[in-house]
Amino acid sequence: MRYVLQGPVLQKLIARNANGSTFRELSIEELRKLPIPDVSLPEQRKIAAILRTWDEALEKLNALRAAKARQLDGLAAKLIHDEQVERLHLRGFLKEKSTRNRDEQVQRVLSVTNSAGFVLAEEQFAHRVASASLSNYKIVRRGQYAYNPSRINVGSIARLDAWDEGALSPMYVVFQVQGGLDADFFGHWLRSAEARQRIALAAQGSVRETVSFGDLGSILVPVPTIERQQAIAKGLNAAQAEISLLDDEIKAVTRQKRGLMQKLLTGEWRVEVSDDEEAAA
Repeated sequence: MRYVLQGPVLQKLIARNANGSTFRELSIEELRKLPIPDVSLPEQRKIAAILRTWDEALEKLNALRAAKARQLDGLAAKLIHDEQVERLHLRGFLKEKSTRNRDEQVQRVLSVTNSAGFVLAEEQFAHRVASASLSNYKIVRRGQYAYNPSRINVGSIARLDAWDEGALSPMYVVFQVQGGLDADFFGHWLRSAEARQRIALAAQGSVRETVSFGDLGSILVPVPTIERQQAIAKGLNAAQAEISLLDDEIKAVTRQKRGLMQKLLTGEWRVEVSDDEEAAA
């Protein structure tokens, strides 16, 4: 039954029949009316066993990903946070960019999340943009960073890598890294526990718990030689690439499992059941 309820067909029906609530509430009476695939008990057991195998594979991949992430965090802490390295204010290495989308040539509206970085705004909010005009939106270009001042304390800051450019709500702060600070090194520092703590402290010092560009610039960051920064970033990039490959594999296996569920639970693909399994039912 668990797999039936998780199946894409039934999930679509549940969404269609829900009350319109944010949480997709469905009454017991409505749930009882939803169609359940007509599959024999032996087939149900065999399908459940097949899908459990996929669940186990996903559990192993997720566990491996979690272990790799812990290793990356530990490596970053060891390499970046050297107490012997001089710490300097970020203001000497960051330049704010406030280019407006005056002619509205940039139509790709982006948003920054704490979990996925830059995403298309319509994917996050289920609609394009509330404003009819994008002329006051800020343009962010590949390699530049952006953050929401009221959400940077929960990790909503990222570098644009997936697109050449995009348009951001005017509330965002856009900046680029320059001078003697390597952009990749800075990116890894941003993901560290120390960075989160310092940003949170900067937010607490604000009346509205926001972090302005000036507040960000007042934060101290370890700045080894540029050669050392690049060497550290290279090693951490390699570790991050392994995690990204695992993320891709997890997504692929999840899609495959979803497709398999649909075919098995709708009866499009039938499983073979032996006479012994039929008798045991």
